[in-house]
Amino acid sequence: MEEQPVLLRAENLSKVYQTGELSCAAVDHTSLEIVKGDFISIIGPSGSGKSSLLYLLAGQMKPDSGTIFWEGRSLWNMTERQRARYRGCEAGYVCQQSNLIDDLNILCNVSLPGYLYEQKRIVDKRSLLWLKYLGLDSHKNKFPDELSGGQRQKAAIARALINKPKLLLLDEPTGSLDIVSGRQILDMLLLFHAKGQSIVMVTHDIEAAAKGNKVFAIHNGRIDGVLEFGEYDRDKRRARETQIYELLEECKKKEMW
Repeated sequence: MEEQPVLLRAENLSKVYQTGELSCAAVDHTSLEIVKGDFISIIGPSGSGKSSLLYLLAGQMKPDSGTIFWEGRSLWNMTERQRARYRGCEAGYVCQQSNLIDDLNILCNVSLPGYLYEQKRIVDKRSLLWLKYLGLDSHKNKFPDELSGGQRQKAAIARALINKPKLLLLDEPTGSLDIVSGRQILDMLLLFHAKGQSIVMVTHDIEAAAKGNKVFAIHNGRIDGVLEFGEYDRDKRRARETQIYELLEECKKKEMW
């Protein structure tokens, strides 16, 4: 199999939050590599630093130390315009809460980031295709509060994909959803990955994490263990989930967690 290029490489990242005299290392000298075609799950308990790490990878926040390279270029040596393009086009970001704009209908919500880079008619056409693909085409004129949680999350993912990013970053995409809606979102991500989409997803849920072909266990801002799998196979999902569970238990025994 042909070796895939590295999309993103993070080297020795650190981020410390300061509140008065108290400081907390949310990300602590962490390094990782994302190869084209990866589906990486980053799993850890609440407060482990997984969302902060994702925020750094998305270019939404500058690390206190360390470097992020996007296709070989240092992200924070880019101009602000170049970084804005990275955030807007190269790396699509999805929050746990969909963060749709309440006063815009679903079509406008999905299309909005695309208006910065392409003509409105082109963007709206692509948005309609995404909404149809995700089963939301009949809801295009509805507002966010008229949709279910699962539907809002699908719309948020469509919005993140509107500029055809090379990397999709998701922060707990199933965390606030019921079981059925959560599984629909995960199945959708598997389909995207099968079509070549590179994905990084943070989660605290073993079933969700098992969808990735690589799983990173994070605690106290550090990646403490890594599992590498092949393509996802539903018939072997229990074995994969067991391996992830055993990795987390091993971390606990080492008093890492």
